[in-house]
Amino acid sequence: MSNYPLFTKRLQQLQLEEKRPQSPNNHDFEYDEPAPTGKHKSNKVTAEQFKELDISHLVDEDDDNFDIAAQVCKYFDDKFGDKDTVALVADTGKFPAISYWLSGDYVRKHENLNGKHVLVYKACKHIPAKQPTVSKSEFEKYVKQVSIKHKHEKCAVIADILGEKFGEGCHYARSTDKSHASYEIAARFSDGYDASFSLESGEYITAWRR
Repeated sequence: MSNYPLFTKRLQQLQLEEKRPQSPNNHDFEYDEPAPTGKHKSNKVTAEQFKELDISHLVDEDDDNFDIAAQVCKYFDDKFGDKDTVALVADTGKFPAISYWLSGDYVRKHENLNGKHVLVYKACKHIPAKQPTVSKSEFEKYVKQVSIKHKHEKCAVIADILGEKFGEGCHYARSTDKSHASYEIAARFSDGYDASFSLESGEYITAWRR
């Protein structure tokens, strides 16, 4: 298993296509519903403190989206003493649909923070993958097959399918617009399970397993 490397995605031509109706599990943001909440150890920072910490000094409209995402991850890594933070940064109003595994209520969103659209959340701890594990190329091939077959489904549905195949803890993002906006992801994955690719339809997909 890999040592939870930081992965980056420099994704072009992105914009959110779908908005889900509000539900008790929804944080009123333009993304698919989080997967069921997992357990987490006691943290140095409470969920409320996590949401209230000022990160505006880490975000500048003129900065590269990945540089911002990486800085946000490091900031919360230091606060929590772990590497469970996921940060997604996009041009304002140009965020992908996403389904994710959330720890507790550790999620915050900013639709316009110094000119950027920012999502930060604390992912659930790593759960051992289903055995036997597969190669990175096999993981990506399966993600692509599922993405095409279920292209009209919400991201949460596809993430669940990936979870059934590889084990719980799969995160999945999808953009569908051909504008020149971009988003960046800073997150950790295990067992080489990360994939990113464009489909002929113009959709850009990124998926990973914690």
